[in-house]
Amino acid sequence: MSPHYRHFNSIYRHGGKIYVVAHNHSIVTGKESEIWVFDSAWRLLGILKTGGNCCHNVVSHEEGLITNHSLEQTVLLDGREVARVKGFNRGIAYDGEYILIGGSVFAKEYAQRDNDDGYIEVFDRRFEPVGRIVLPRCSMRDVRFLNNDRGLSNHPGR
Repeated sequence: MSPHYRHFNSIYRHGGKIYVVAHNHSIVTGKESEIWVFDSAWRLLGILKTGGNCCHNVVSHEEGLITNHSLEQTVLLDGREVARVKGFNRGIAYDGEYILIGGSVFAKEYAQRDNDDGYIEVFDRRFEPVGRIVLPRCSMRDVRFLNNDRGLSNHPGR
């Protein structure tokens, strides 16, 4: 594998910037994940180090950026850990009141990921746990609110 290899998995636009999560397939490459920040013309403004591995998703919160550190099973807000989950977390939704974190069991083979239950962890805006929704035999890849989802690019809420 090339030393220049990057695996990008999430694109999010907010406030005139485009955030691209470089998952980097950390398990194979040994590279930590990064967040590449672009302007609206796709000019690279900088690369944020995440300090995590196999990261997914970035969403704007009033206090900074929420990210999933999937391999570490943690959720970070501007680089500080604010929640732990029991699984490989992928997917963030935020509506200004609640935060949803999707996840499932980690398995190296994609076909095995649907053999166990997926979940959605529900937190309030301060990352206090509210509940957990279990989805039988499901591999979560993303989560969304039906209304006011700030995790969608260009959402006007803030």
